[in-house]
Amino acid sequence: MRITYLIKNDEVKDRFLKEELPVKVTRSDVGTYDADDGKLYVLSFSVEGFAIAGARTLAGLRRKLHDDTNTRLLVDDASLKFAVTLYPHFAEYERELRRAITLATCAEQDNFDDGFVLSLERLTLRELGEQLFYDRSFQDKIKGVVKKPFTKDELNELIARADENTVWANLFTDGSLASVFENYWVLYDIRNRVMHQRLISAGQYDRARKALRESIDELNAYAERVLSDVSYPKRHAERAVNAAKLIRENYESMFQNLGGSLERFAAIANVTQGLSSKIDASGLASLATQMAGVQEAIGANQALMDSVRSISDTIGAVQTPGLTSALEAIGQQSQLQKLISEGSLAELARPAVSVDWPALQASVLSNVDTSAFSSLGGVGAFAIDKSDADDETSKEGPVEDDAKSEASS
Repeated sequence: MRITYLIKNDEVKDRFLKEELPVKVTRSDVGTYDADDGKLYVLSFSVEGFAIAGARTLAGLRRKLHDDTNTRLLVDDASLKFAVTLYPHFAEYERELRRAITLATCAEQDNFDDGFVLSLERLTLRELGEQLFYDRSFQDKIKGVVKKPFTKDELNELIARADENTVWANLFTDGSLASVFENYWVLYDIRNRVMHQRLISAGQYDRARKALRESIDELNAYAERVLSDVSYPKRHAERAVNAAKLIRENYESMFQNLGGSLERFAAIANVTQGLSSKIDASGLASLATQMAGVQEAIGANQALMDSVRSISDTIGAVQTPGLTSALEAIGQQSQLQKLISEGSLAELARPAVSVDWPALQASVLSNVDTSAFSSLGGVGAFAIDKSDADDETSKEGPVEDDAKSEASS
């Protein structure tokens, strides 16, 4: 197990060579990397085996050697070992979390087939947390006030008067999942590091292990309790109904912030199977080249568009071979490819949409040149079948205390 550095200058190289090493750590000879306009150095520190104890040792040395400006980590087996050890526990945690949510929401049978409740199953951990723990109606009230001049006392009074009602508070009212609630965003941050090969300190590893065990134990106990209690569903049905109502209202708030309504966007997603015959692939390609301005128009709504994607399967329609073939023209256009990669406007449609362009232009694309749409006979269509890749890198929590001096690369 080793950590390997690419070093920019002689001073740092010499400091690394003089560093007193922990027991059982060995230092390699200095290698060179002859970059254009200057020589770089390669230096490794190793321990035998691939054990947690060795990872802790290398992580401690890594913290002492820390230098963001003059070094780059080429190999970080300490973080790798922490990540490999934590991964199965994170998998168990997410499985148990989603099982608990399903049991709690389905205390009301109508929620079993409710599209908005089902959408929770497709959300990333970040998106799920935003649905569970935030009351968008409460946030909208506060945001509506802070747009105007206000004093600190006025704001405090408003917050104190305003009711906050979350999905989580309705689903889990007895405090039996207190650790799950408390640990959620801490685990989100470290899970992100595990899944995306970010630096993990020994302290973060220890805190994650503790939080995972507490949360998993609570979630297991909850599931066992409600499955063995025949009266649980009827006692909690009303709360489950309220939770489903809040989920819908949260989505409605998102769409309203985009300048439309839930019904309008549902209508946008209503496509017929024969739509493919109406599509001019060359017109779509032309459309793709004229949409470079879309990113700027919707940039402020990035987070909302991510959430739109999460329920698109619920309001999506049938994809046909002809439509798929025609839409491939869009993917070949560099500007639209940029929009796709950044998760923007096209997330409104998956797997396919039939768009009322005048309505959409009025509500979302008021600053975009839509002249290219005329070639489609007043009917525009586009689709994105974006993979369910994990996109949670967008939100990074604070680095834990003992990792503050390390790079978060």
